[in-house]
Amino acid sequence: IAVNQDPLGERGHLLNISGVAGDDDVWMVNLSNNSAAVVLLNKGHNTSNISFTLADLGLMGDAYNARDLWLHKDVGTITQQQVWTSSNISAESVVMLKLTPQ
Repeated sequence: IAVNQDPLGERGHLLNISGVAGDDDVWMVNLSNNSAAVVLLNKGHNTSNISFTLADLGLMGDAYNARDLWLHKDVGTITQQQVWTSSNISAESVVMLKLTPQ
């Protein structure tokens, strides 16, 4: 609900990220407080690994805390220098992250 009812009221959009193709999509929406929500969507029939960088998302902060909104737990920090990979996303499933600047 916090993503859906964020005060910015922006709509999510599909990103065109090099290396993400076929049955995988990355969707993103800017949230208030310079945060973002990211959906990694596996539309295929097999598990998938989906990767992105902060630059792919257009996020300029040095580091962001990542929280898995479905698992209700913090899953790490992503910095401008690294590639974030969500591994083994189940077939026809999603991972939804909220990225909050440190």
